[in-house]
Amino acid sequence: MNRPSHPDALLHDTASGLDYRIRPICEGRTRGIVVLLHGVGGNEANLMGVAQALPEDLLVVLPRGPLTLGPGQHGWFQVAFSAEGPRINPQQAESARLQLLALLGSLQASTGTLPGHTLVAGFSQGGIMSASIALTSPWSVAGFGILSGRILPEIASQTAPLPALTHLQAFIGHGDRDATLPSFWADRAETLMKDLAIHTRARRYPAAHEITREMLEDFVQWADALLHPEAVRLSLGDETLELTADGRSFALAAGARLIAQRHFHHSPPTPVELENAIQDVEDALTPAWKHVRAYALETTDRWPGALAAFAGQSGPEIDRETVEACFNRLAALSEGRPLAQDPLPEDPLFAARLLVLRELMHHLDFTVLRTV
Repeated sequence: MNRPSHPDALLHDTASGLDYRIRPICEGRTRGIVVLLHGVGGNEANLMGVAQALPEDLLVVLPRGPLTLGPGQHGWFQVAFSAEGPRINPQQAESARLQLLALLGSLQASTGTLPGHTLVAGFSQGGIMSASIALTSPWSVAGFGILSGRILPEIASQTAPLPALTHLQAFIGHGDRDATLPSFWADRAETLMKDLAIHTRARRYPAAHEITREMLEDFVQWADALLHPEAVRLSLGDETLELTADGRSFALAAGARLIAQRHFHHSPPTPVELENAIQDVEDALTPAWKHVRAYALETTDRWPGALAAFAGQSGPEIDRETVEACFNRLAALSEGRPLAQDPLPEDPLFAARLLVLRELMHHLDFTVLRTV
């Protein structure tokens, strides 16, 4: 997938069949992707002002709805307004949902961006599609924004199970004078978010069916915070794993000595010991899943040096792929590969630290560990 040098170029994604424009990032690391979806009868250019307001290190993608309703007018699905409320074309809505999920996959693959660093938001019908994507496929994004939109009752049967939704965050902004989609739709959306235990920022504005400056500022602040690039501080002690982010600390029962003494009675550990330790660590990480999200871990601990040596690396950073490769070596040794072929530090604390770090990076979506 090629990136244009300016937002006027229209690109086409083969996997989804959708056309889109982007607001390119400035030089440097892309810390996340924001996909902005226009409303019915509009086009991708309608939300360029929102795109320009977002931080410059975010890649902003503006897809065009697959339905052509007129010159420069597009939509995600047809809708008719009646006394009973909006009536949608459910087949078109489902087709558009699948197309947008395919586009998200293409964008993430081509930029190396993880779902945990991706959010989708939109105005009116675009907000509807954003909610449909996130609630039915929460593993694809970190959050979603509904700007003067609603949540389709028709997706209730497709909503993912509650445990899969716990990491999501939502933004709901709505005008209290909206005559197109009255504000009770926002009330219903907010109630549903509470029922699904999704952390939500919701606010009403003195506005009609529109994105006001105040709504825009609130959305940008929310999106910036959700895709925050700062690292989380890690301290792996004997009894606890401590994570600190944004002034909030979590002390989790996943200390290296605790895990080693509880599970590792052989060197190397047996496959059953590894599996039991993995389950223990996963359970311990649960309280932090919704609150600790960043692409990098930082630590002042010294133990990562031994892990770097095991990986044949030097330097202050170890990425997630390297940690996974090291864990695969440990797993191979546990399954009977001779130690002579791949020497392993005999200290069970090494195996425990490797396992804890691997589970931490995998489940909380960290891509790198830095020693500072």
